Amino acid sequence: MIKSKRDSGQSVVIGALLLLALFVGFIAWFQLTQIPILNQNSESEHHENIRSDLFEFQEKSYDTILNDNVNRASFTTRVTYEYQISGFQDKIGQFSVTEFGDNPVEVNNANQSITNVPDSMISFQYKPAYIERTESSFVFENGVLIEDDTTSLDRGGQNLVRGTDVFLFEYESSFTALQYPNPTLVVVPEEDLVETEITGMGDEDIEIRFNSTISINKWQELLDNQENVIDVEDDDEYILVTLDGSEEYTISTGKARIEQ
Repeated sequence: MIKSKRDSGQSVVIGALLLLALFVGFIAWFQLTQIPILNQNSESEHHENIRSDLFEFQEKSYDTILNDNVNRASFTTRVTYEYQISGFQDKIGQFSVTEFGDNPVEVNNANQSITNVPDSMISFQYKPAYIERTESSFVFENGVLIEDDTTSLDRGGQNLVRGTDVFLFEYESSFTALQYPNPTLVVVPEEDLVETEITGMGDEDIEIRFNSTISINKWQELLDNQENVIDVEDDDEYILVTLDGSEEYTISTGKARIEQ
């Protein structure tokens, strides 16, 4: 059979339509199955970067107060996606601040008065704002940086009690600037470090009471393995840490300001 010119033209059109349908199908498959995976990988990578930045901030924070150095830690709060699809890009993590108010720390049963005990402290939290919402949040307070209470601490650690050294530091901050894409935390020493030697009164132990947004279970996990920590318990709205009163402790107190 001899094909007419009309039949030949129809074959070309049908072939083009089939190729177009295959291309559209591939784009739809890629958008529905692959882009969410690629974007979630970007979110996870960004989350890990924030995690590393906050651990660096923890280390620099203590270096600031203990060694009188000014330190900076930069953050990128926006996720960078390779594929910009509406509903997936430019999600911003949220920093929030909890202020503990006046006299958030008490030290009892010491044979000396503790000077420069913090008048107020803050706890700040970074919470991802991704569509998937599968990543954990971070909390920093009292020298402790943890991922949320469901996550074990596998890097860094607490600085509140280290053997016979106890660190009680006050932080002051305004985190309005942290809502921007590229904020910088600057830790500036406000006052010189004050060290006080204390022991228990007779057979009485030393008690440290402080506010916290971190659960009692997490504090027990962080402090129960410390040699001189006798007990960690929930005391109404406070965390109560009991130290062996037969030891002599160095209580280090100070203040730092965190700003943009």
